[in-house]
Amino acid sequence: MRTIKFRAWDTRFNDMHYYADVRTWHLNTPDLEECTLMQYTGLKDENGKEIYEGDVVVRVEDVVAETIGGYQRYEPEGQIGSVEFNNGAFFVSGGNFYSYGEQMFLWSDLEVIGNIYEDPELLTKE
Repeated sequence: MRTIKFRAWDTRFNDMHYYADVRTWHLNTPDLEECTLMQYTGLKDENGKEIYEGDVVVRVEDVVAETIGGYQRYEPEGQIGSVEFNNGAFFVSGGNFYSYGEQMFLWSDLEVIGNIYEDPELLTKE
């Protein structure tokens, strides 16, 4: 049986805690209102680091965004965004990260450089 990993940002102590499953988190967190729960995406970055909701990631290489009339348009490396969960899927948004149309990037083309709780300033860098 595969468990779903979680982490929780504890606002009381400004500390991140990692848990193998939500039951472990619930048993070890007496005041649930003081924590923000984030799920592991099941994916890893280019260095093999697990990617969670709330992680700040950077694109590590140029990616072909679209091909029109034989010409390719690239999205540059260095784009930064945060991992979010919405409508049943994980995606990257915010910062200066963008992806047009049906372009699908590889999660392994990203590198986790922090998270929105411990490193919020990363999303405001240009």
